[in-house]
Amino acid sequence: MNTTIRRILLGLSCLLLCVQVSEAKSRKRKAFVAAKKEIVVLTVERIRTAHYDFQRAVVMGENRIQQLHADYQVDGSTPPTKLSRDLSTLRSACQKMRLQRARGRKMPPDPKAAPLIEKYWDEYAAGYDNLLNTIQMQKQMKAPENRIYWDAMSAFVRLRSMAEEKLVFNTPPGYRRLQEALNKNEWTLLKAIEITPKKTRGHIECVVAPEENIRTVTVDVAPFYHHPQGLLPETSPEKIGAFTVPPGCRTVTKRESGIKLIFRLSHGKGVAYMGSSEIDLIYGYFVVPPDTAYYFENTTPEPLNLEYIGLR
Repeated sequence: MNTTIRRILLGLSCLLLCVQVSEAKSRKRKAFVAAKKEIVVLTVERIRTAHYDFQRAVVMGENRIQQLHADYQVDGSTPPTKLSRDLSTLRSACQKMRLQRARGRKMPPDPKAAPLIEKYWDEYAAGYDNLLNTIQMQKQMKAPENRIYWDAMSAFVRLRSMAEEKLVFNTPPGYRRLQEALNKNEWTLLKAIEITPKKTRGHIECVVAPEENIRTVTVDVAPFYHHPQGLLPETSPEKIGAFTVPPGCRTVTKRESGIKLIFRLSHGKGVAYMGSSEIDLIYGYFVVPPDTAYYFENTTPEPLNLEYIGLR
């Protein structure tokens, strides 16, 4: 009798285990299919709102589907759909939307897209808020600014990349572009990192990130290679840009990992603070070494205009 009962109990245990395994596989398959559909919806929605971004959006969508398949296989299972078919479905849907938009047709938004965009933006925002809280904790623990900077910026790069990937570059609510939203958060982050007060010669009314006041000018790159070190233009610059520091302002402290910055003053007067050095800005070129903390102060009532390139 005892043997019979044990066999029955063993059989029931095995049956229960099989049911649990089956349910787990079913949940996994449903999650896979749902994630795949989300990727298609978000990619097509990006093309609907910005068909000029077709190539970048499709590449991101394809990469996400490929990663979805790879993650499923890592768990030791065979994906419920074929990768080639999923990629073909994505491309077909994107191409169809692109053609409609290129012909000037106003296509209605997919009602499934807005909740997804909001969900993933909220996920990013929670991570960003957590990063700001971490910075404040590090400050309370008297961590050096240099350490806070590299920790925070490394975390933000990952967070930013995650937002672009999950949103497939779609614009979050309340903004004109995803890039605008992420840039504003980066500027806020840079200002939160600083341990103030900073050394200045005059009264500072505002602190700005250089990118907040970009100047849309054509920067002649060639002279930067020759001044001040007589370099040869053997490699293309990692960065090229121009910006303005408004009167009564200074820029937020920045650092560039592994990149040497060469600046040229094109208008105004000011001071460059690099590490422990202080340099009066005059017309000409000056170098900020890689990984060096730097910021600029405008010391006149006129705008301070700077141009730069970055060399690795």
